Amino acid sequence: MYVLTGLMKDKKKNAQKVRSDFWVFSLDTREWRRVYENDHDDQAYWQVMRNIEPCPRYAHQLVYNPITKVRAQG
Repeated sequence: MYVLTGLMKDKKKNAQKVRSDFWVFSLDTREWRRVYENDHDDQAYWQVMRNIEPCPRYAHQLVYNPITKVRAQG
């Protein structure tokens, strides 16, 4: 299972932080492994990087079935 994150909320501080993380969950070992992390929150940084790496996503979903090679977005 693959998971992308984009917005972290701290309820105690009533604050939000931009974050771009990519995680993989192994069904065999039942463990999470972080593959990528980027916590830049500067809009100018993401403008420069827009063609190099995906920017953080908010309220976005993607499901992919490798057997049928079908994806669905929400």
